[in-house]
Amino acid sequence: MLEEEVETKVVEIKEDLQKEIIGLFDQLDLAKSISSPTIVVATGPTETKKFYEEVWKPDTKYKFEHFIVERADSSTVNRLVEICQKDDVVGILGIGGGKIDAAKYAAHIVHKSFFDLPTNLSSDWLASPKSVVKDGAEFFSINTTPPKIVFKYKPILLRCPPRHIAALYGDLSDKPNACADWLLRVFMEYKTGEKLKDEVYFDEVASTICVNALKDVSNVVKKMQKIYDETQIIFSHAHTLWPEIIDVAFNSAVTVGKAMSSLTPYSSRPASGPAHLCAHALDAKAPRPLIHGEGVGVMSIFTYNLRKKYADDYLVEKPFGVGLEDIVLPLRYMRAPTDAKELGVDDITMIDSVVYAAELGEKRWFNTFSYLKEFHKPPLIIDRRFAKDELKEAGLI
Repeated sequence: MLEEEVETKVVEIKEDLQKEIIGLFDQLDLAKSISSPTIVVATGPTETKKFYEEVWKPDTKYKFEHFIVERADSSTVNRLVEICQKDDVVGILGIGGGKIDAAKYAAHIVHKSFFDLPTNLSSDWLASPKSVVKDGAEFFSINTTPPKIVFKYKPILLRCPPRHIAALYGDLSDKPNACADWLLRVFMEYKTGEKLKDEVYFDEVASTICVNALKDVSNVVKKMQKIYDETQIIFSHAHTLWPEIIDVAFNSAVTVGKAMSSLTPYSSRPASGPAHLCAHALDAKAPRPLIHGEGVGVMSIFTYNLRKKYADDYLVEKPFGVGLEDIVLPLRYMRAPTDAKELGVDDITMIDSVVYAAELGEKRWFNTFSYLKEFHKPPLIIDRRFAKDELKEAGLI
């Protein structure tokens, strides 16, 4: 097992990247007990591979086994497990983005420490206790041990493309919906007198953290919008506030992960709502890979629109004070996709994704789609006709 169960620690790298990371591996009991320890370093196949080769020098007592993650799927996890379970491997360092979920899951399986060095900020995965892994055509969100350490390395984060920050905002946009769905389940239990599936109950602290993470990023975006209104400098060139939004984006992504890790058992309940459900369905149906946060942002427009249209006693229109307009305007300012065409997805794929999301929802906790199908008056049939009409009304197709 890992040496102890601790809350994910954030460490900012101030000077020598490799030296400071090695110093933290040195503190692991397992590293102290092995004369020639190995660190498995997992990167993506392109930019993060290049970054690793630039900064990592083989001048320490550690051997480094570089593993390139082409995709976060079960085959990759199995190959990583074979490597990581070797006796001389003391831990795994993941450098990159979402693909590194495969390394986090492998570290969890072999009970070794996982250190996370993010190079972009496109989603809230940084300190998450979840790994999203693909098996065939299906995506699975799996409970894993959260990272022991998340490194904050500003030189690499400041190179984060504006598109990725916009994608993070899209990812965060679903947090109020997610928390409202959590409450919706509690309300439905009260209304029916029946205990619904899933043992994790609403946690106000975790929910507030997740919603505030969205609001923190939104507040900086509003400042950048003001600069735009006064100077016509677009989001990607608003340099004066770029360090601030990087800091806030990083902190928001980490705090959401910690909120999920604070629950027993670990749960994405306060962080993954109906727009995430639709985005995962979209990933399964789309012919090419999408940036997850961009899909969530577009589907947030759809799901907030559903709330606005069908809100009644239990399905609130503005969960936690956040409504449709609060989501759409920042997405547009950041030049994020706000419809299927901008996302690069055809209308049929969007329609099929909504229907599939409603089916996936039946395997999860009680959610917006379940409410509309079972308790809305009249109950709604979420089929292709419904999906087409609602997507068109939301301006997405």
